[in-house]
Amino acid sequence: MDITLKMKILRNVFDEDLATYLIKNQCVDDYIVEKIINRFGERGIVSLRNFGKGYSRRYRISLVGSPEWTIDLYTFLGRHGEYIIFPFSGYCGCYSKFSLNITRRYPCYHLISFSLDLAVDSLISFDYQVSNLEMLALSLFYDSLSK
Repeated sequence: MDITLKMKILRNVFDEDLATYLIKNQCVDDYIVEKIINRFGERGIVSLRNFGKGYSRRYRISLVGSPEWTIDLYTFLGRHGEYIIFPFSGYCGCYSKFSLNITRRYPCYHLISFSLDLAVDSLISFDYQVSNLEMLALSLFYDSLSK
């Protein structure tokens, strides 16, 4: 992912200094841990526990014969399901944290963990090629059942 896009996503969750530090250093060190805990408290601690465990995912779906038709879907595998993430708007689809993400614009731990994984390039990627949109819907449905 382009650094400019990554920076735009990270600024939805972190302040400018923290986002810049993450992009520059590509790691979660003691400085980042301290900043995350100070800023987010308990949610920061939980997000750091879930960071780097393969819970953040990117599904890249492309239409066979039309390489320009490609979409990326982002998710986070939480306790009660796989929550859709809209990284450019700072949204997580988790049920219990809906009011935090939407009304108060305060990120849940899924979104914090996802952003850390994105910053250090540790998203798990799945690539699908489908021949039509019906196959796309079926492949996403059956894949979600198998997890």
